[in-house]
Amino acid sequence: QINCLSTVIFNYGHYIKEAIGSALQQTYKEIEVIVVDDGSTDNSSETLAIYGNRIKTVFQANQGLPSARNAGIAIATGDYLLFLDADDILLPNACLDLLQGFHEHPDCGVIFGNSERVYSEKTTRKPHFKEVRYFTHREILFDNPISVSEALAKREILEKIGCFRPELLQSEDNDFWIRASKAFPIFHIDALVTRYALAYPGKRFKVSDGKN
Repeated sequence: QINCLSTVIFNYGHYIKEAIGSALQQTYKEIEVIVVDDGSTDNSSETLAIYGNRIKTVFQANQGLPSARNAGIAIATGDYLLFLDADDILLPNACLDLLQGFHEHPDCGVIFGNSERVYSEKTTRKPHFKEVRYFTHREILFDNPISVSEALAKREILEKIGCFRPELLQSEDNDFWIRASKAFPIFHIDALVTRYALAYPGKRFKVSDGKN
């Protein structure tokens, strides 16, 4: 089973519906969606309530992104973890494609794919990164290519490297992948798995709430 941990960064309620919908609509169905609300004061709690028992929710006082991700990890039960930020969406075959990467490379601790960047309603940039190969610890350390929402990690890596470091105010995901790459091989697949917006306000994606 995959645990999809979606984190409501403080007051990101206007994005989270699209993120959750994309997780619930995955073609791979053995997925548990966990959403952590990091002390939001907007409409996030009302938005989460509409999903009922289709998702697990954690509400905590505002402690920052690393602590929020760790709170989700604490209740996760699956063998794989995917960290979906509130302002990202998964493409329908994302989990299936990433799991296939593990079937082909069972020695790995992390498999990651590609992201599509959305700059405006009419402007997107497809990823140019096409290399299908292993990445060394040195490569991850000096030029990390992994965006957090495009990677699937085996739960067992937490036994060796621990969770996210709460004391880091930024680049906590970069730190996580660096430590993971020291403990396990990391492999990149040529599959588009995530879409996210850059400097593009308002509605970005046409994704339902996952009811259909």
